[in-house]
Amino acid sequence: MNLHPDTLIVVTLFSTLLMGGALLAISRDAPGQQIRGLAQWGKATLMQAAGWMVVGALRGVLPDVISIVAGNALILSSLSWYLLIVAEFNMRRVPVLPIVALIFIEAGLLFYFSAVEKSRSSKRDHLRKRRDIDAVHGASAVATFKPWAGEPPDHRRAIRVVWRIHDGTGGGVSDSAAWHRP
Repeated sequence: MNLHPDTLIVVTLFSTLLMGGALLAISRDAPGQQIRGLAQWGKATLMQAAGWMVVGALRGVLPDVISIVAGNALILSSLSWYLLIVAEFNMRRVPVLPIVALIFIEAGLLFYFSAVEKSRSSKRDHLRKRRDIDAVHGASAVATFKPWAGEPPDHRRAIRVVWRIHDGTGGGVSDSAAWHRP
């Protein structure tokens, strides 16, 4: 059985929506509104559903940076809210500053790896492609204008050189190794 990630996100989204809505509906009919945590738990669950909506359902509609950073920040915020609700229920005090700092650290790291590092890796890929194009032109020039002793110009040699550069798999071998006679 294969589990499709989009299906899992949709199931999680609908289950959190149903649970949050049900908790909010039940909290309205709570006797004397004494169970304050029930409404808070429902709101936190709906916040988590909003996070899953941004991460999963709106991925591709929103820019990747927004869907990754904002969606995960909503999910982590809802989980942090759960922690605060449980602490209040147990009549304990939990410092809020480390929790908020953790959310901002996660958002910063997600922003870095989804925007900055992605941009850097695409630039590296562009430079690699440019190097391969230059190698093709160079191999073509070598095969066409500078044949080895006693051999006529042959474009097949250029193809063999390019094949060696890519090692037949799209990966790269060092350029110097590719220039040896095939």
